[in-house]
Amino acid sequence: MLLSLKLNHFRNISSMELVPETSVNMIVGENGSGKTSILEAVYLLGLGRSFRSRSLKHLIQHQQSQLQVIARCDDNTPVGLQFHLSNGLQIRLNHTPLKRLSDLATQLPIQYIPANCHQFFELGPKYRRRLIDWGVFHVEPEYNYHWQSYKKSLQQRNAALKNRSKRDELLLWDNYLNRHGLALTEHRSRYLERLRSEFEVLFGHLCPAFADADITSRLASAGRRMRI
Repeated sequence: MLLSLKLNHFRNISSMELVPETSVNMIVGENGSGKTSILEAVYLLGLGRSFRSRSLKHLIQHQQSQLQVIARCDDNTPVGLQFHLSNGLQIRLNHTPLKRLSDLATQLPIQYIPANCHQFFELGPKYRRRLIDWGVFHVEPEYNYHWQSYKKSLQQRNAALKNRSKRDELLLWDNYLNRHGLALTEHRSRYLERLRSEFEVLFGHLCPAFADADITSRLASAGRRMRI
């Protein structure tokens, strides 16, 4: 949870400090007043990138050389991000420099819901899997380890196949893939069931006429396909 947020020279915001409520927050203002910029700053602080621009230099206020985004999270831990045109991106967590963006993501869980969120249903399992994996990353501490290990094992196995390595080496990487792949499937299945339980309650409030409907979810492992 975000306890406070401070911006300096971010987009059209020269300086701003915000203390959000602990429940739902609504940002209201005129067009061009900086509403989306506030959301973008939170997103940047959580992921180290913007959802509006590939280059962070475009986020710096006109005629300025750097921007700052500083926050405190629910355990009162300070998180600070600075981007300078000359020195690049610098991130600190509890006054200590961070080397991996994944450490930043674990500190401030964020789920961005864009205007084209209907793609979740229209563009196939790839987008649904991405959404599920992002949730699993935050609730299953071991998930990132298994995901990184799975990717490395897959790369090594593909390289071994390309180099026509011996059968023993291929079996070694197959064992790693199986072990980490099964762990990923277990984490995803457990998270999907938790998500289904939460959705069932919300769906009952939103659609009382279907409150008794039987809602099911299924994670298909073949081809890494997921059906919801």
